[in-house]
Amino acid sequence: MDAARRGLLAAVPAAVAVTGCSLVSGTESEDRPPYTVENESGAPRSVDLRVWKVGAVDPLEERTDSFRDDFEAAAADGEVDESRFEWTDSYDLTIEPGAAAAPLESSSATGLLYVEASADHGERIGVWVEVGNPADDFFVDCSVYEAGTSVTTGAY
Repeated sequence: MDAARRGLLAAVPAAVAVTGCSLVSGTESEDRPPYTVENESGAPRSVDLRVWKVGAVDPLEERTDSFRDDFEAAAADGEVDESRFEWTDSYDLTIEPGAAAAPLESSSATGLLYVEASADHGERIGVWVEVGNPADDFFVDCSVYEAGTSVTTGAY
């Protein structure tokens, strides 16, 4: 994601209803949100954004080769044992066409994160994010289309 796109995301006003968290609109803050969900369809979209802190980034080599696949399958089935992980955040977003929602302005999350977005049209997408320390600024940018979803992650 280049600087111009990030600036555009920060400038798009959010038209959303959010439960369980405080909404930060890009027009009210200069900070870049770690999570952004954009509605690129022609109809309002409801998206459930869930974030799990799965554990420390290292040592990944001590985990089984199928660790990530097993976790993704559990998340898709709604069977993640939340007592085994440090925290879970969940955001229910309703996003108008052409708008973007940023439920968090910033995050002090570190470690191995799993971010999953489930849209009302049945599309589900998950992504792994490795955040080595609190000074690392990261982003997860989801886009919801008429019948699909995409995600981009990275560091600023």
